[in-house]
Amino acid sequence: MATRDITQADPELQDFFAFAKRTFELEFPDFIYKSTCVYRSPDEQLIEFKHGRSQLDGTRKVGKHNRLPARAFDGGIFRREDGAYIDTIPGFPASLRKALYAFVWLLAQKRGLRAGGDWDNDGVPVDIDPDEHLNDPYHIEMLAALAKTPKNRDTEFEKFFARLLQGPISLFTGESPEEQLREQARSIWNAAWFAASAEDEVE
Repeated sequence: MATRDITQADPELQDFFAFAKRTFELEFPDFIYKSTCVYRSPDEQLIEFKHGRSQLDGTRKVGKHNRLPARAFDGGIFRREDGAYIDTIPGFPASLRKALYAFVWLLAQKRGLRAGGDWDNDGVPVDIDPDEHLNDPYHIEMLAALAKTPKNRDTEFEKFFARLLQGPISLFTGESPEEQLREQARSIWNAAWFAASAEDEVE
């Protein structure tokens, strides 16, 4: 069975979980935030894959739950009054459920992490984002250093491009105007960026 022991996660995730739990429960005192999955064995990952709950099978593609220390955890929200899991409470308002989980996503994104309810960190939840499809509102994971947020990627590109303008432009474009150079440089940058963050496949 998958472990719920947050101490089996990377120290960065342990720190975030403590912060998120404290902040969430202060903001929403009627609810409790708990870890529900930290480490998951390859066999358990394969089950998730076969049921369509993950795109990684745990063998050919190893997920962030499938290593120690884990680079991901799942968190659940429970009603403080009776310990009931909000996903199983009959008639629990769907909009409130989404808002509670979205609060945790926002905290994660502010810490440079990624949430399974908004994989591309664009502020649009998976269920209404045409660019995304795997909705995993419980999942929080670490990212490769280069891929903390789309904003950081763009910021780093501008730094790269500024340096390029001061360097041997002819290696890229000869006499190309700046905008053409920008497009070519962006293609090179994106390829390098995605290669560097290849481990950050959607779970």
